[in-house]
Amino acid sequence: MTTAERDNNRIVITFPQRVDTAYCQENEKAILGSAGQGCRGVDFDLRGVEYVCSAFLRICMQVLKLVGKDRFRITGCSPGLRKVFKIACYDGLMIIE
Repeated sequence: MTTAERDNNRIVITFPQRVDTAYCQENEKAILGSAGQGCRGVDFDLRGVEYVCSAFLRICMQVLKLVGKDRFRITGCSPGLRKVFKIACYDGLMIIE
């Protein structure tokens, strides 16, 4: 289940181990709604996430456009997920830690 909480006026959104298409369809509005709340930035905390689908990459791009490059970052990214972001050419578009 996705959780969103404020940390130093940033929205931190956590995700389950598997972020598949069904999950994205069920949670996209909530994720975008949380990201759209007035704040200094948005963090997608991917600690413990082992799989993301292309729908999740689309959500990442939507949040990036919503809040701006300097205010969106992916944190807790495993080497495997980092490779997915690199293959999708997202590593040059957003902050991935």
